[in-house]
Amino acid sequence: MIVHAQVWEGNFTADSSCDTSQCCCLSGQIVISHPESASISFYASLTGMCFGLTDYTGTSDYPSGYIISVAIAFITLTIKLSNDSNYIDIDNSLGAACSVHAARDITTTVPIELISTSVPVDVVSTTVPVDVVSTTTHVGVVFTTVHGNNGVRKYINIFTFLILPFVYLL
Repeated sequence: MIVHAQVWEGNFTADSSCDTSQCCCLSGQIVISHPESASISFYASLTGMCFGLTDYTGTSDYPSGYIISVAIAFITLTIKLSNDSNYIDIDNSLGAACSVHAARDITTTVPIELISTSVPVDVVSTTVPVDVVSTTTHVGVVFTTVHGNNGVRKYINIFTFLILPFVYLL
């Protein structure tokens, strides 16, 4: 069995399973954020029989589990986060016709390996006796790793700051 940490924060897209002719339905984007350590915030657009309401913004205590109950006027929404945190099921106290299923929006990320470049360190190895020195640049930041002799780390750090302007010229 795989255990996942719960991740409530994120953007979810609601499906169209809620009956707008009978219910006030969450629709489109559902945004869940974690503005403070003890609270969780919700934002969602509303459609259907919502008595003039067009959106909902609210907060609740941050849950210790995978279920949160939120009250909107006289309606209670029970929000259940899936075990892998990729889906939420929102059960409406008015019945199953008013429930919503939403999937987490997936964002595309570029692996850091694709945007990193290596910086030659032959100058360092001739002036500083270390076993292995590796320096890489990730998004304009130079990282220096020294394996072995801890006494030379201060020289490597000085070198990192001195070589940084030249990295941008490459």
